[in-house]
Amino acid sequence: QRRLLIGFSGGADSTALLLAARQAALALHRELTAVHFEHGIRGEASLADAAWCQQLCSELNIDFNLISLHIPKQLKHGTNIEETARQQRLIHWQKLAKDLPNSAVLLGHHNDDRIENMLLRLCRGSNVSGLTGLRMVAEINRITFIRPLLPFSKTEILAYLKVNGLEYRFDHTNQDNSFSRNFIRNQILPEIYAAIPAAKKGVVHAIDALEDDALMLEQLAAAKYRKISKMPGVPVSFWQKLPPALLVRVLRLWLTETIGTEHIPNHNLIKRFTSELHSGKTHSTTLPVNTEFNIEIHDGNCQVCAADNKPVQINPMRWHWQKQPTIRFQNMTFTAKIIDHKPSHFPRSPDHAWFDAALLPQELWLSVKQPGDRMICFGSTSPVKVKKIVTDAKLTATRKKSVAVVKTAADEIIWLPGIKNSAFAPVTNATTEIVFLTTNEEAST
Repeated sequence: QRRLLIGFSGGADSTALLLAARQAALALHRELTAVHFEHGIRGEASLADAAWCQQLCSELNIDFNLISLHIPKQLKHGTNIEETARQQRLIHWQKLAKDLPNSAVLLGHHNDDRIENMLLRLCRGSNVSGLTGLRMVAEINRITFIRPLLPFSKTEILAYLKVNGLEYRFDHTNQDNSFSRNFIRNQILPEIYAAIPAAKKGVVHAIDALEDDALMLEQLAAAKYRKISKMPGVPVSFWQKLPPALLVRVLRLWLTETIGTEHIPNHNLIKRFTSELHSGKTHSTTLPVNTEFNIEIHDGNCQVCAADNKPVQINPMRWHWQKQPTIRFQNMTFTAKIIDHKPSHFPRSPDHAWFDAALLPQELWLSVKQPGDRMICFGSTSPVKVKKIVTDAKLTATRKKSVAVVKTAADEIIWLPGIKNSAFAPVTNATTEIVFLTTNEEAST
């Protein structure tokens, strides 16, 4: 049963959402928890809002979770209060979602917010994905965010609260026009609407059209990204072939998955990355992503590394080869096939591996080589360091760092795809069924 978490500040929008969500939760037999973030910015007024929210939830019999963020203490050089608060809220949403894996987060953004957000992002140089960032349903860091009030205006929300006799809290900082969003809301938009009566409806139609464009580009980018997902080293040629509109989106997906948290590359990183891709340089280049990660470009490949220059680890992938005969790991496609007769000859290629089906575990693991790994090679009885096998194969420096291995659950390496076969579960005269494993490295297009 999915639990609904609702961001509840006590303002008009979130109060209306709380009431609507309560009615929906009762009808759908869902559990509801109101989450209030006390940012530690507005002193006693902020604490009073938190107490009011808790009291209302008690009256409505809704679970209440108060989270204190202490934003002023979290501020770092070059960041502002709004961005720091957003980041801290996302961190805590992640913690809550981890404890409640079947949860979804409801937020109170409405149609007027879409307009303000578009103008704000336009001033910051966003593309169409950024301009239409407020979506009805969005997934960030594996958290599902839902904005049920997006089709409604602020006027409609206030009318809903009046009909239901609900009060709400008023944040006086919303009148402080030193904040960009408030300036757009309180000064810019009222003048536009007064001068151009049809502007609001027209802008909403424009946002809808831009969102359609953004979704199409994001779907194309996701398809391209699947070709490089989980690859520790991505060929420069792959990036060079991407149109700019796809490159920026694929770059975002790549950084987000590799770093492990949502990361939107800024304009400077995109500009430098694109320039380096087409520079024709042969020496290594380091591009800072943030204070913790860099992009390293060398030997014709791009790799995300920690700031200490250690490659980001690729998580192993479980492979139930009987249930899932084909699986993709890094830039390789692995296929398993059972053969009930012995072929006239066995292809002697490191891209193929033959095993006795009765001796091969149903669960295998796909991983990358680790320090100290060993394997008993085909035709041998003694284990050899994988490092030596890789060295003898005369691979490029980047390829050496990302060598794939197939191993058992007991960490016994049974195959180095594309490099060397092992002596594990050998096919003999007593073998009745053979498992034929193959791998193909996908083209970087």
